[in-house]
Amino acid sequence: MKTNQTKHPRDKFITVYGRKPVLEALSNPDIIIDKLLIANNARGEFIDEIIKQARQRGVKVSRESPKYITRISRNGRHDQGVVVDVIPPAMEALSTYLERQQSHPPNQKPQTHKFLALDGVKNPSNVGMIIRTCLAAGFDGIILPRKGCPDLNPLVIKASAGTAFYTRVLRCAELSDALQQLRQANYTIYGLSGTATSTLYNLSFSPFSVFVLGNETEGINRDHHNLIDTWVSIPIEFPAESLNVASAAAVVCFELKRQHLEQHSSNRH
Repeated sequence: MKTNQTKHPRDKFITVYGRKPVLEALSNPDIIIDKLLIANNARGEFIDEIIKQARQRGVKVSRESPKYITRISRNGRHDQGVVVDVIPPAMEALSTYLERQQSHPPNQKPQTHKFLALDGVKNPSNVGMIIRTCLAAGFDGIILPRKGCPDLNPLVIKASAGTAFYTRVLRCAELSDALQQLRQANYTIYGLSGTATSTLYNLSFSPFSVFVLGNETEGINRDHHNLIDTWVSIPIEFPAESLNVASAAAVVCFELKRQHLEQHSSNRH
């Protein structure tokens, strides 16, 4: 399956800003650093330690204007005059990932694939907690559009407890494009909705599944409804009306994990 999407720098890098987050990234030998930028007017013990750590790792330090640093971080209030580009080993464009999977011989292709896809989930803490859950439950990754969702910024990384560096994060421009590509690659798209009659506990899910989680307030974008193959709900007792999106993600991920373990156990007997 070929696509003509232009590769975007944020499909490859995580830009970490702020003195403490940057120092933590530099201090972790498992994290690959591409470049470090420090504002010309940035001074102090933290900056000295950042430069020391960078030199020990052989990372080039570039001094730039504060205006340029803010342009890179896109958060002048919190970048504290320092940014670093990190190369997470498992982050790439969705189109690149799908093309590579399609090129594998049939006997080398995975038997199952499970992804979460975020549709307008805007709270960085929710995104970070969902990423952490995705990895913990053994999902194959998360689809994170550039439009409508936050980048993998320090707030997301903190909420993920650092797992954002190691979770497979597949980037795309817009979710609609991603869902169309996934359907062409024979994935079944499941949409979470409180009004769906089919529940998480009475469906048999496709081996190649994508679960779409909608915006914290409005749910899944109406423009994407025609791309959902099956709607599914999480049964909730009255008077509670809904779950936080990160909590819903945890329920979905670990119920699929439970089903997988149960099936694996039954196959052994």
